[in-house]
Amino acid sequence: MKEARKGKCGKCGNFFYIHKHHILPKSRFGKAGETEDLCPNFSKI
Repeated sequence: MKEARKGKCGKCGNFFYIHKHHILPKSRFGKAGETEDLCPNFSKI
């Protein structure tokens, strides 16, 4: 996993350390799929 950076969470809108997460599964759509920035509160869902 890449290192977290500060930014705005796509779900809650808080400015926090975020990670890019794939909206669609990489197993089916590959690494080029659409991503969303999520904070730790939503990255485990």
